[in-house]
Amino acid sequence: MGNYLDKFIFELESRGRDQKTINKYVKNLESFAKHFNKHPKDLGIPQIKQYMHFMLHEKKYAHNTVNSHLAAIRFYYRNILFRYWYVDAVHQVKAPQKIPVILSEEEIAAMINNTNSLFYKAVFMLMYSSGLRQSEIRHMKTIDIDASRNIIDIRNAKGKVDRQGLLSPVAYQALHDYWRAFRVGKPKCDYLFVPTKNSLNGNLLKPLSHTAVGYMVKVGLKAAGIKKKLRRIHLDIPLQYTF
Repeated sequence: MGNYLDKFIFELESRGRDQKTINKYVKNLESFAKHFNKHPKDLGIPQIKQYMHFMLHEKKYAHNTVNSHLAAIRFYYRNILFRYWYVDAVHQVKAPQKIPVILSEEEIAAMINNTNSLFYKAVFMLMYSSGLRQSEIRHMKTIDIDASRNIIDIRNAKGKVDRQGLLSPVAYQALHDYWRAFRVGKPKCDYLFVPTKNSLNGNLLKPLSHTAVGYMVKVGLKAAGIKKKLRRIHLDIPLQYTF
């Protein structure tokens, strides 16, 4: 890849893409090149279509996964090699439309009420009463909680846009209980929720891992006897339910 990979990364950074997106694009583009064992500049539309067919019918990748690979490939050819016509020649895979699996207010209440961990309860209360995504929960800091105004500052949310959410009284009480149980007397950390253990390097003064909140929800669902398999764990609209 050499110089072309450097240009690829530079172009992504110049457009303000976050590091997670950049890493994914680089990985997907490299997979495409390695599949044919050639430099991408020596590949064209027939090879892109062959690769999509390979991912769909041999690797059995999900439609959205294939489209994610295609996004990186198209970006490279359009913005590095300036082959603009590739965008019109290679179409995204049409993903099947599925009815989203979400939790009802009663199910969320059951999950919270059957969860013994004050840590988990605080996460659930804040996430579902304020309509937060798991990444927003993980990166929320103590200064983002404004109890005097019952407001939460949500920084760098989806689309890199700051917004505010409501802090309900029950969520604030859950946060207070969590703080007393897990944070009092411990080293100070800017993040609101921090790991309770870390088997890798012992560093607890950092945000939760990207799988932590999903694991908590899985445990909560099991405790409540709910057998739904969620594709996403957040709700777009905050609940008004007083748990």
